[in-house]
Amino acid sequence: MDGQKNTELRDLIATLTIELELNDRRTDERAAQALRVFELSQSIPQKWVGADYAEKRQIMKMVCLNLVLKGASVGIATRKPFNALVEGLRVSNSGARCTAVEPVL
Repeated sequence: MDGQKNTELRDLIATLTIELELNDRRTDERAAQALRVFELSQSIPQKWVGADYAEKRQIMKMVCLNLVLKGASVGIATRKPFNALVEGLRVSNSGARCTAVEPVL
């Protein structure tokens, strides 16, 4: 009975170790993706200025979830990674002062 219990515990430890490694990998991948999104958001204005119509359409597809015509202007609903930047993300400067991020488009 002890041999069987030891085998079960060893298998459980191996399974949990694999799950922890997968979770760590997913966390690292999310952090890398967040960094790529932030870097993209910082370069979009420069890319927009030099882009042709096809490239601008691609940028709009990446950033915008929905475009709505409101009178003479267009209302933009942005995709989740970009909406905080467009709405004005608050960044704390060691608690001394908060500044808003300029909208990217």
